[in-house]
Amino acid sequence: MEMNVKAFIKYESKRLFEDRVLEPIKIEPLRTYQRHSAPDVFGIAFNIAFDYELFKRGLISNYAPHQDYIAPLYDEEIAAFDKVEKKQELNARDLLILVNHENLSRFENNMAMYMQLSSHKFSPADEENMRLDLTLMSSCIHEFFSSVSKTDKFIQNPDFFSKRVDIYGDGDFIMNDILFEIKCVSSDNIETKTQKQLILYKLINDIDEDKRKYTINKFGYYNPLKGQIHTWDAIIPESVMNHWREYVSLTKKTTSR
Repeated sequence: MEMNVKAFIKYESKRLFEDRVLEPIKIEPLRTYQRHSAPDVFGIAFNIAFDYELFKRGLISNYAPHQDYIAPLYDEEIAAFDKVEKKQELNARDLLILVNHENLSRFENNMAMYMQLSSHKFSPADEENMRLDLTLMSSCIHEFFSSVSKTDKFIQNPDFFSKRVDIYGDGDFIMNDILFEIKCVSSDNIETKTQKQLILYKLINDIDEDKRKYTINKFGYYNPLKGQIHTWDAIIPESVMNHWREYVSLTKKTTSR
């Protein structure tokens, strides 16, 4: 049965990662920002705003936020998607609309959750919180791109899939040869769960060495709430590599029956 990377880490990670094979990476925060929106709303909104900035700056050629195709679009939803296509500035309500569509598209195969999300209406407080957060996001994103040069190459939302295993997923972005994960969290550490996520993406990408989809030599971590940007060599522990080879071999045998 196919499983995305995050679900694999939650339920099956012990098959690859022995106890304490990874430790949290401690990095000093440059600052601490307080978000106003709920954590999941802020996190999705930031990723959308970051990807949109890549598009507006011409660092990626195309960008289309996820859209719910089950329900018909209202005029303000059409207007929000139209702004993205025309590279116009988004306001707080536009961003909330795009966040909602992102959530709905994730749960199109889970009708109970989909119906719960589709019935949610934004309150004036939601919009005010996002207005405050949008100012913060814009500042963080401007700071990140102030150190980006015109020669830097970006891949937005890289996907990882191989017919040889039943694990799949998509990352946040690749900058040159660095696979980045964006986490809008209060922790100062790069937690082991995030490290596992990056490692699994690389393992899937490198499963056929002569057919790598992306070049990944480093891992990157970006936490805008802490002003943290950290990169390190994409070296995978030998024990993890051994367990991965066993897992791939077992999966291949199972799927070939």
